[in-house]
Amino acid sequence: MKQTLTIRELAVVVAARNHNPTILNPDFLKYNGIVGQDWKLAEDPICVGPFAHVSFENGVNIIAELGKVSFSQTLADKQLADIVVADIARDYVKTLPHVEYRAVGINPKGDIPISDDEKAGFRTERLILPGPWTQFNECPAEIGIRFVYRMGEDLLNLTIEPMIRSTSDGDQGHILIFAANFHHEVSGSDPGVRLERTIAVIAKWKDLVESYRRFVDESLLKETLE
Repeated sequence: MKQTLTIRELAVVVAARNHNPTILNPDFLKYNGIVGQDWKLAEDPICVGPFAHVSFENGVNIIAELGKVSFSQTLADKQLADIVVADIARDYVKTLPHVEYRAVGINPKGDIPISDDEKAGFRTERLILPGPWTQFNECPAEIGIRFVYRMGEDLLNLTIEPMIRSTSDGDQGHILIFAANFHHEVSGSDPGVRLERTIAVIAKWKDLVESYRRFVDESLLKETLE
C-alpha cells in the first residue's frame, strides 16, 4: 500500500529587529483583529521579560522573542484550506509596520507511520551509501538525514528522522518525521519595502507547502518504499 505524507503542523517564523515581545497578549491580538474575538485560550498567557507566549484551544500558538515571532498551528484532521496561522502572521506584521523585518521561515512538518518490520515501509538506508557506518557493534543505526536545497532567494532545509509518538489511548507508534524549513531573507533599507516583501513571502505559504508535500510523496517516498 502506497504511503503518503500527513502534514501535522505549520509554522511561520518572522525574524525581526526592534520588536518588543511584551506587546503580545490576547487583548492586543483581539483588538487588532489578528485573532477571532471568540477564540479561547488553551492556557494562561506568559510574558516574562523578552519572551511572551499565547496559545489557543484551536491549536494556534504565538511566541514572541526579541529576535523573532513564531506562529504555529497543529493541524490534526484539518486540511490546508483550514489553516489560519499564515493569515495571523500576515496580520500581525501589518499591525507593526515599523518593525525591521529580516527574514521569513515557512515550516511545514509531516510524518508517515513506519513498520517494525525491516522489510516493510520507508528505508532510510536507501538514501545513503551502504557501508560499515550503518552499524555499530552490530547494532543498526537509526538514521537521521538533513538535505539543504538552494532555490534562488529561498533556502530549503529538509530533515528526516525517526520518532516515537504516543496516541490518545496510550499506545506508541513509530513514525518518520519530515520537517521542512523554507527560509527567505528580507532585504531593503526602507521599512515599508521590508514589510511588503515580508507579507509577499508569507503569502506563498500554500505553494511552498504543496511543493514540500509533492516532493516527499513523489521523490522520497516513491524511491524508498518497497
